[in-house]
Amino acid sequence: MLYCSRCNKLNEPSTKRCGCGYKKLREPLGGDAVFLATVDFVHGRMLKEVLHQNNIPVLAKPVVASLAVFLARSHSASNHFFVPLAALEKAKELYEELFGASESTVES
Repeated sequence: MLYCSRCNKLNEPSTKRCGCGYKKLREPLGGDAVFLATVDFVHGRMLKEVLHQNNIPVLAKPVVASLAVFLARSHSASNHFFVPLAALEKAKELYEELFGASESTVES
């Protein structure tokens, strides 16, 4: 897999450009923050708690859909979740246990 340092997503080795358009893909490092999923506010709180209980560091960045949602700090707002590459597989397992594979927005 190749890592995009712009959006923190993993890409297939044959990819010349990330989905975000960035061209400078590189080999990932164990400590790289890697995109796990996009989750709404309520489910995000649950995911964050489960990851912390399993000693997986997590970073959540808000997805700003509109200025109104941002200003209202709506509970319908979503977050992008990132975990260290070294913990990605375990984080995916925990995500799927929590929300099921059919709900998954986890990167493969």
